[in-house]
Amino acid sequence: MFFLIFLLAVPFTFFWFWAIIDCVRNESDPQTRHRWLLIILVFSFFGAVFYVLMRRSNRPKRLPPGGSDGESKESSSIFVPRRN
Repeated sequence: MFFLIFLLAVPFTFFWFWAIIDCVRNESDPQTRHRWLLIILVFSFFGAVFYVLMRRSNRPKRLPPGGSDGESKESSSIFVPRRN
């Protein structure tokens, strides 16, 4: 029984810490950061899941260090519909 609890508690704890670290690193507005940290800390695992579902999907993608997303400017600025 202890082993089963341990198997569940360790990943949940790592996920909770990861959500806290992600919030501190990626939330730019201090007020928003404090609110999300409060939610994550008070509601623990469920707060972390809520944060990930609500905030990670709304955040824009980060560009790689070169500053380009791999597409040329011509292909990203002109929309060309695909033909089937």
